[in-house]
Amino acid sequence: MANTGCGPTAAAMVATAYGKKADPLDANSMSYATGMRAPDGSTNPDFFSGYAASKGYGMRRGPTSSGMIASNLNKGRPVVLMGKGGAFGPDMHYIVANKIAGRGRVGFVDPWTGASRTTTMGSLMSNTASTIYSYGKGPASAPHSADESAPTSICLLYTSPSPRDRTRS
Repeated sequence: MANTGCGPTAAAMVATAYGKKADPLDANSMSYATGMRAPDGSTNPDFFSGYAASKGYGMRRGPTSSGMIASNLNKGRPVVLMGKGGAFGPDMHYIVANKIAGRGRVGFVDPWTGASRTTTMGSLMSNTASTIYSYGKGPASAPHSADESAPTSICLLYTSPSPRDRTRS
């Protein structure tokens, strides 16, 4: 996980936001056990839906849309974004968007450092390669769009401050 654990760490962060017990090392093990890690260690974006279902809530890939991202965040539902450049840094990397910060800015947590920062929605849109939306409290059928389920109140907690869990992917 030292260099490529941002995907499993992001998954565990979202689970924690939904009040689920989660550990990035367990998420990492599941990503390998389910074949969702590439030989280079990067995490397949489809990993998040299986991980979320195992924890009792939902996640699903969707279009990278500023409107959908803002809608989810305004309802208290974190959004996992994978991208390169800007807030993501120089390499392909996952971050967890957790709030609308005002003035066109989005708050996010970097799973590699645990740092909370903000960036513009425009920067996210131009640098995001994949978007994974979270929804609901249970793994019932996925909504047709990320905007169809009831709002959830959350609080993100960075669960892996150990230097061994610092990741980039």
